Amino acid sequence: MGILDDLKQEANKAREKQQTEAERRAELEAYYDARIKPTMLSLLGYLNEMIEQLEVIGMQIPVSYELPAVGQVHDLKQTGYRVNIDSGERPKKLGLLFHCEAPKEQTYDVMPQPKADEFRTFLETNRALYMEAPIRDHRNKPVGASFRGKVRICVRLLFHADIGRQRLEFISSNFEGLKTARFSFDFNTVDEKWMDQLGHYILRKDTRLGRFDLSESYRRQLQEQVLAEQAKRHAEIGGQDSAGSSAVTDTGFFDQVRKTLTTPIGKPRS
Repeated sequence: MGILDDLKQEANKAREKQQTEAERRAELEAYYDARIKPTMLSLLGYLNEMIEQLEVIGMQIPVSYELPAVGQVHDLKQTGYRVNIDSGERPKKLGLLFHCEAPKEQTYDVMPQPKADEFRTFLETNRALYMEAPIRDHRNKPVGASFRGKVRICVRLLFHADIGRQRLEFISSNFEGLKTARFSFDFNTVDEKWMDQLGHYILRKDTRLGRFDLSESYRRQLQEQVLAEQAKRHAEIGGQDSAGSSAVTDTGFFDQVRKTLTTPIGKPRS
């Protein structure tokens, strides 16, 4: 076989790869147009209408947060809702933003100084308006700070269409406490019932949105991963004496997968 034959083989492989990739892109584009785009636009409409109704009725949603340096703070209210989207024609990212704010100014005396620095960083990160005065000891040395203002927490709910995996990625920041939670949903499960559950989640009537069971196809995919991992582990210990070997305990990701696969729909995971 000469060099020309080698080049022809490589060219054929490249063409086959390009054809496969083109077919995959076409499939994903078709799925996007048929399922993802309508779902993202429906979600946009749902959130916009929900905000409009909340503004009309002036619904008060009380919230409590554990704040750095000062501990539990109660009676914050959700307000200032707004929705943004990356494109009205081909949306892939959709965000709901609002903040939880104290109804009135309060004073927080925070000591020692490192704790005061931590609380100041929290206030600045969340764009809270405040005044600050140093707390000094009998030697006039700063030992903390007194803050006066309204506590404010910026909340962001982001919905991202992962076209390649055909899933809706949901990222909740500062909603379930001062942390970020990430969830993933099969687009085939994102329907009117799911959006109603989302509404309950936003109004804090039901915080289980990201803990519902997975779709059957994704469940099977995870089950296959678990079985493959188990087979690999059994093969690795196959040479050990069975009488003297201890039971294999799975940890990490696959423990979480097993919990997911055995969690009933609508039940919080432990």
